[in-house]
Amino acid sequence: MSAGNWSERLGRSLAAISIRTRWALVPLVILICVAVSYGASTMKFAGDYRVFFGPDNPDFIMNEEAQAAFGNGEGYLERMIG
Repeated sequence: MSAGNWSERLGRSLAAISIRTRWALVPLVILICVAVSYGASTMKFAGDYRVFFGPDNPDFIMNEEAQAAFGNGEGYLERMIG
């Protein structure tokens, strides 16, 4: 059995199923789109890297100590430009 025959048979089977059940697939696809849109609207971007580390993570602790000693570097570009 070659890969071309397998994928061709799968494609033909899926096409036949989707044609036979098209009236059931239309509401299903709409429902999936609504669910994905709702999920995407509730997503948030966390720009704070601290949410990815636990409070006892050694890398997190070392970074916090370095920032306490040397500063966090935020605003460095603004100080250089302005």
